[in-house]
Amino acid sequence: MQKKVFIAVGGCNRRGLDASRLIDYFRANRCRIMGSPDSADYILFLTCAYKKKAEDICIDIIKRFNKYKSELIVLGCLPGISLDRLKSIFDGKYLATKDINTIDNFFPYFKVKFNEIPDSNFSYGGYKPILDVIASRKKQLPLIKSLFCRLFKRKRLIIPKKKAILRISEGCNGKCSYCSISKATGKQKSKPTHEILKEYSDLLKKGYRFFTLSAEDTGSYGSDIGTKLPELLNNMSKIDKGYCVKWHIQTISPKYAIRYQSTLIDLIRKGKIVLIKCDIQSGNKRILSLMNRYPEVKDILSLYSRFKKANKRLITYSNFIIGFPSETDDEFKDTLRIMKKLELDIYEIFSYSDRHGSISSRLSNKVQSDIMMKRLTLVHDVFRRKYDSIIDQDMLVLLNYSIFRKIKI
Repeated sequence: MQKKVFIAVGGCNRRGLDASRLIDYFRANRCRIMGSPDSADYILFLTCAYKKKAEDICIDIIKRFNKYKSELIVLGCLPGISLDRLKSIFDGKYLATKDINTIDNFFPYFKVKFNEIPDSNFSYGGYKPILDVIASRKKQLPLIKSLFCRLFKRKRLIIPKKKAILRISEGCNGKCSYCSISKATGKQKSKPTHEILKEYSDLLKKGYRFFTLSAEDTGSYGSDIGTKLPELLNNMSKIDKGYCVKWHIQTISPKYAIRYQSTLIDLIRKGKIVLIKCDIQSGNKRILSLMNRYPEVKDILSLYSRFKKANKRLITYSNFIIGFPSETDDEFKDTLRIMKKLELDIYEIFSYSDRHGSISSRLSNKVQSDIMMKRLTLVHDVFRRKYDSIIDQDMLVLLNYSIFRKIKI
């Protein structure tokens, strides 16, 4: 009998890529992919746990899926980061992200094995009710979409309809003290350059012109296989000669952005890199050192200045963490100052939360949640003249849409 499978995603676009690959896997083994969990034989849920709120939402969704008669299989980062919490509400099968290639053990009768299924270039969005739950801020999603459209229009950036994702590596070798993602994803495994170039070439031939380069840290690509990101980008540029393509560099740490700035700036100047996300996290050297992030703020400011001079249309965005353990009011204001000086197009600002097994979770002198909320609110108030903003209990999104006004901090 044909098995019916429902797949839902509660995480980032990389988990969406995993979901797309799983869909191909089940279809190759003559399973039927269902649009809802109601009549499915199996429910596969790809989870997220990079911060506590994401973990809480996924736990809530698992409780909902537990009510169905279908067999639930939990995948993604939650089993790798917070297994004890998962087991407290769920006694079924699970796999952390780093172990997804062993999913054949759950389906030993399948003829086509998971490692025979190529990586996907398209992130599966999934089931709308799940998306609504994930957005405890669901009413804000149309607003975010609208603001992005306004931002792109202001920058005269047109995103082609045919978009694809190139996952260049999996896993992470970073040692950020606040993060537990590597527990779920494992050590970095860079995709061989020839595989990426083949994917890229095939997508170009199919008419795709906008590409997101995705990894836990795109900048560290190749460090495990004897190559570097600039070599990959240069090889890609040789392939796409004659095509008008745009690249989105997703999640590059300042360390690598500064190291490879010559290559990046050249591609920005040519208009090939049109979006770049470089997660800065703080504007204070002591806090950055505690985070085990790149600590020289002046270098970061210089880098972004060079980015802007290379191409004014470039869209820049970054993450910041508010309330890292022992962060003082003055150190928080350092972050506020660098945010003002950077003049990014998009800021994603999160209040700190302990992650299971992280170094920072063992630090003392934690900042109280009400203080973190006050700081988020202050950031909102400082930037509201220039930015449309969306704020909830632990996150603030700022999107720049107007002329910058000088604000005293």
